Order: sequence, then structure tokens, then C-alpha cells
Amino acid sequence: MNPCPTGATGPPGVTGSTGLPGRQNSDYIFDNKSVVLAATGNDATFKVGDMNAPAATVEAILPLVSSGVVECIHMLSGSHNVTLSEVTNLTIVNWGPATITSLTITDSFEITFLDVIVTGATTITTSDNISFKASSLADINCTSSARTDIRDCTITQSSATGSVIQLLGCLDFIIQSNTIIATTASPVIDSQFSIGVLRDNLIRAPSASSLISDSGPDRVQMTHNTLITSNGLALSEGNPDQQIYNNSVHNLGVTAQLTEVNTFNHTAGFTTQGEISNIDMGTRMNGLIRRTLTSSDGATVQLNLESPSVILILATTAVLLPDMPSDGMIIETIAEASHTIQSNGPQLLIVKTGQLLNQISVAAGVSTRLQYSPDAGAWIVTSLTTII
Repeated sequence: MNPCPTGATGPPGVTGSTGLPGRQNSDYIFDNKSVVLAATGNDATFKVGDMNAPAATVEAILPLVSSGVVECIHMLSGSHNVTLSEVTNLTIVNWGPATITSLTITDSFEITFLDVIVTGATTITTSDNISFKASSLADINCTSSARTDIRDCTITQSSATGSVIQLLGCLDFIIQSNTIIATTASPVIDSQFSIGVLRDNLIRAPSASSLISDSGPDRVQMTHNTLITSNGLALSEGNPDQQIYNNSVHNLGVTAQLTEVNTFNHTAGFTTQGEISNIDMGTRMNGLIRRTLTSSDGATVQLNLESPSVILILATTAVLLPDMPSDGMIIETIAEASHTIQSNGPQLLIVKTGQLLNQISVAAGVSTRLQYSPDAGAWIVTSLTTII
């Protein structure tokens, strides 16, 4: 495959390019304002702009961030506690097995996290423009902050009680295109006096009492989410005047009750109570909701243009992608059992490595998201485990 068939720039020697430097994602560039963070680093001898002279702790780097000398930290290895207080204009990128054991952000602005792995709670207080992309996160507690943006992440509950996401006095937040795993009987999201959007997320919450608990006079818009549960629930607790519509809610346990008020959603496996305006089984407004297909017998799952966009894997199987996908088509799998995803024409492009493959393997407990790009002529894969 020619990676630069017609463009004006590309790496030297590539057919079709003029030999100019190839374009790069500016968020990932290591430049003269970057520092490496590694378990083998030394806080006394690290150097800015030198990949061979890493620091050992974030604390040692932060004074250089405050002075504008450093704008990006590249994590390679080690476990780190990260506390950011009054920090502005910083990007933290994870390139390897490095983890953040706890993350606290206070009075900070313009902070971006890319591909980070946070194993403990993330606490954000009185901060603005905090962004997480393609990261693995645990519980999130956000207070009195604006423009918090969480996209393409996996958020897994680590606490034994409470909600996996807590928002208190947060404005203009966006939680979009994530996989959210909630394990307690509490609401998935506890939102008080907050305004924002919860959109296009895949939420697995087998015991949750509701999607959101909200007692304040705020307005949270929840749309195009897929919620998979084994429990009866109310979509919203506390504030009946929420904007909850075009979601897909699935009960995989015994028949349970779903309570909603003035909402339009697709439901399956529930009896309903309250003032109901359901889109019955996805037969109306089909293009505006995300339906879910459950695979439980191990038979190969053959997808086509009419297939649901979310596949729940309950038994080891193979998922065969459509042979002629439409522009921008999205397929997501959530695996409670291992499975393979196989091409049926267009190959699968692994974003991080640039590999084009015919098949990938996904372990149990992992969500995978694919989107077809006609420009690339391939399925763009943003999350997977083992490559076959």
C-alpha cells in the first residue's frame, strides 16, 4: 500500500510524495519542549528535548511547565502519582506501560491526556479545559470545573460504592464515545448542578439503579447511548425534566421494570411504568438510536449494513464485518467472552502501529470500536488487545 499516493508531503522515498517531511499528529511530537518520564529516570540529570535523559517524577518537571520551558511529558514506564495545581498548557502522552496511580487536578487549565492509564480515582477541582483522549480511567470526580472533555476512553469503576462518574457544579462537560463499566447499585452518574452532554457511550451497568441521579435544576443531555443492565432501573433519579432520548436500553437479566418520563428511547427486555414514550424495539427513528445485537451461542456473527452498531459478546465467537460498509459506519463490540473480528473485504487499520490486518483478537472484558473510512479503504480500529 502506498501511504502517500497523491499528497504533497510524505517521507523521503515514498512513491507519490515530494520527499518533504511527513505530517505528524502534533499532540505526539517530541520536540524541544518535551521531557521523557520513566522508571529509570533521574530528577537531577533529566534534560528537556532529550529522549535519552528522562525524569523520574512529574513533580520535578512541573516548575519547567510553569515557566513555559516544558509543554509535553512523554510517559514511558513506571507508576506515578500525578498532582497538578495551578498548571497551564500541558500535554501528557503515554507511550508504554506507564501508569498513573492517582490523578489530582486543581486550579489548572488547558491540560490534555493522551493514551494514559489511570488506575486510581481522577479528581478535578476548579479547573478549565481538561481533556482525556483514548485513555483508560477509573472513577472520575469533577467539582466546580468547566469544559471537561472525555472521549474514546474506557472508564471502569474501582470504588465499592457510589457512582463511577460524579459531577458537582460542572459546566459544558462532554462525555462522548466511551466505554463505561459501572459495578455498584448506585446511579452510573451522580450529577448535581451540572450542565453538559453524555453522548454515544457504551455503558455496562448490571446492577445500577439509574443512568443518572440529578437533584439540581440543571440540564444534562443524554442521547445515543447504549445501556446494558441486568436490573430494573429509572433512567433519571431526582430530576424528571432531563433530556434523555434516542438511547438504547437493554436488560439481560430477568424481566425488570424501566421507569422513564417524557423520553423517547429504544428498550428491550423491560416492562415499563410511568409516563412512557418509547421507540418500541427500534422500529421507529432507527437511524437515530444505537441498537445492540447479543451473541450468546458461539455461532459466527455475520454483519451487514442493517446490523446493530453494538455487538455484546457473551460466548466465544467470530464477528465477520460487512463486505461493503457505508461511509463512516461504526461497529462496537463489548466482550464478556473473547472473540475475533474478521474482515470481509476492507482490512483493519490499527491506528497506533499502522498495521493493516485481516483479523484481530479481542480478550474478554475489552471493548473495541471500529469505523469505516473510505479514504483509507479500511476499518479504523481504536481499541484492541492481541493481534493475530
